[in-house]
Amino acid sequence: MKKITKILISVFIPVILLTSLTFGLVFRLKQDTKDTENGQQLQTVEEKPAIPGVYYASAGEETGASSAPLSAKAGSIYVGPGVTYNMTGGIVKNHTAIYGGAVYVAACGTFNMTGGTIMFNQAVYGGAIYVEAGGTINITGGVITGNKGTAEIEGYEGLVYAPAIYVEGEVGVTTTVTVGGTCRIENNYNDIYDNYVAYYVDGALASVAALDLSDGAFDLSTAPLDYEHCNGYFSDKNLTKGVEHGELLVSNTNVQSVAVVDIGIVRLYTRTATPEKLTFTLNSGNATYNVKQIDTTTTTGVIVIPREYDGKTVTAIYDSNTNASGAFSNNNGITEIFYPSSVTSIGFAAFRDCTGLTKVTIPDSVTSIEGYAFVGCNNISSVYYGGDIASWCGITFGSSWTNSNWTLYINDDAVTSLVVPNTVTTIPAYAF
Repeated sequence: MKKITKILISVFIPVILLTSLTFGLVFRLKQDTKDTENGQQLQTVEEKPAIPGVYYASAGEETGASSAPLSAKAGSIYVGPGVTYNMTGGIVKNHTAIYGGAVYVAACGTFNMTGGTIMFNQAVYGGAIYVEAGGTINITGGVITGNKGTAEIEGYEGLVYAPAIYVEGEVGVTTTVTVGGTCRIENNYNDIYDNYVAYYVDGALASVAALDLSDGAFDLSTAPLDYEHCNGYFSDKNLTKGVEHGELLVSNTNVQSVAVVDIGIVRLYTRTATPEKLTFTLNSGNATYNVKQIDTTTTTGVIVIPREYDGKTVTAIYDSNTNASGAFSNNNGITEIFYPSSVTSIGFAAFRDCTGLTKVTIPDSVTSIEGYAFVGCNNISSVYYGGDIASWCGITFGSSWTNSNWTLYINDDAVTSLVVPNTVTTIPAYAF
């Protein structure tokens, strides 16, 4: 690993969720924000920094907003086409609409929020803000809290979407949403569902399922692929943070759990398995499977190891016949490898001299990486790990398991400085 230069320093990096706006010139008309509560003027307040969140609807997920009357849109602020509305302070609260309890942003409209508070508003779509396809919002400050997604609006029957921000999807139209800076989006909720889970397969949205408040846990029955046809489900795009069946995805009290909460949707990611490129052998107890390559001709390109094979879990990258060669060693044809969320061990020389690999992603389920596992993989520059520093220090590392010039990323942050929690009593050899 590259040398760590500082100890006991932590860095906060804001989250930015962004797609590009493809419309032409947008005419900007600056409008000052007003403090409103049911039409009454209120005092401007300051708020502290915190964390953002946003819900994206899939293209073609029809809400009926475009044909709805203006009275159904925006409990307080309607940002029309060609208008830029800048909210720099104040409070907008206790408003109700079907689309955007507080704010509705039309196509080619822009809403900038750098301060102020949007609170206690309610709507079916976007308790705080509704963004029409082609609209733009930049939330870089202020607070969005206590807003509700509700079906308890006269004349409406159906599901509830996005207690905080709803971003409309439309085929052929892209929308710009920036969330970051010192903004704070918290304690928003739905009166029927706390969140939805969106499943992404091979990088594309495959399906969406509702999460009932009485459960709120990952249910494999709602997933698009079972464990024999994918490598499990993860809460990050790098496929390093595994999510187990029955594990909590949302919290009724909006406490951070395994995935992002309080944004109307939880995203889970997986890849389609490639068992046809692999050989599976039962371990010594015949309870789980080890996996290795068939040969350097068949096992090439992108390799996705299934979480299960023939009804049993795959737990180890290991050649049970001989440790000398390694499960995938000397295979220059492998360009990318995706591990199952069940893997606990990466065996001796498992990927030695696999020069086609450019990065390594290690799930948080891994407890052992044996010696020489990635030695000779000279084109790899980054190692991504799904756990935290404490769990990384809990892995057993073999000697010379990696090249010394790699950069380790934990939670997508390069480890150039360390904050070692007091629960860690030993830093294992070869960990850094």
